[in-house]
Amino acid sequence: MNLGYSIRQCRIKVAPRGKGAAEKWVRAIYAREVRLHRKRSKTIRPNSGVLTIVDADALTVAQRKVQMGSELRALGEGPRGANEPIAIWVPRRHIETWLVYLCGGTATEEEDVKRGRFEASVSQAAGRFAELFHERKRGPLDTLPSIDASLEETLRIRP
Repeated sequence: MNLGYSIRQCRIKVAPRGKGAAEKWVRAIYAREVRLHRKRSKTIRPNSGVLTIVDADALTVAQRKVQMGSELRALGEGPRGANEPIAIWVPRRHIETWLVYLCGGTATEEEDVKRGRFEASVSQAAGRFAELFHERKRGPLDTLPSIDASLEETLRIRP
């Protein structure tokens, strides 16, 4: 995926498998990562940012983002600033919805494709996401609303 970063510039944390709801882990780690980013961005890593990916599950994208903001408040952190390089991608319902859709399959945000059978390549989906990011400069896209919202969020972390 070409959004201006190489994998060597990223620090990736993945929710542990089989340890309960991954979204709870993501919400908790998000607040800590934002706090760490805010401390480091002033001196050590001024050109850094935070990208968090958390499934919406049965919530809307907006509802999940409100939850993420609540996690910041619970840790004593302020909300994301308008120009702060902190992005939240919220696949609705699940990341699998995006994988199916971005790989050319049929998926809606109302159906649960997580347990279905589908062929999806993460690298193919990532490449298509990057293509959509660049295509959106030419005008509105016909894509899933949660993908469109995440394309907008991506502008927050562009180098």
